[in-house]
Amino acid sequence: MKKSYLFPNYFKKIGYCIVIPFIVILILNASNVPHLNFDFKTFGVLVHTLPTFGSENGEISFSLGKTIWFTMVSTDFQATIVPIFIIIGLLLIAFSKEKIEDEMIVKIREQSLIWAVLVNFIILILGILFVFGFSYLYFLSLQIFFVLILFIAKFNFELYRFKKSMKYEE
Repeated sequence: MKKSYLFPNYFKKIGYCIVIPFIVILILNASNVPHLNFDFKTFGVLVHTLPTFGSENGEISFSLGKTIWFTMVSTDFQATIVPIFIIIGLLLIAFSKEKIEDEMIVKIREQSLIWAVLVNFIILILGILFVFGFSYLYFLSLQIFFVLILFIAKFNFELYRFKKSMKYEE
């Protein structure tokens, strides 16, 4: 028998409990609503400082910034913790077993995952071609979650269609 790498079914509920509040925090942060914001110190493997401009003694100076390896940095809670919990929650939702996990469910899961990866990369290519400036950074940061969201949506839709067709056969 093949080994299943899926989480138990009850992890799906835990995933929803984790992901929903953190997506609300992410949306509030993106919409510039006043929000909880605090910095904390953490270990950084690679830190790149921003470029600087200045003038001294009538001369204009420009620095490309510095790359610093293995240092302590101050970072925003929402930029660090929120994406981690969203990813953990989405992984728990996406890779939890169904109550009845048979060969057909496994096939639907596999096809949905392949579809989600393909669609995600098509969207990524379109974003590279048509999204520019600071919006491009937002677009790329959302790509982190998008493949999991596409998979969950496609899998649940196909599962719904399968269960609906089984009722019609009865």
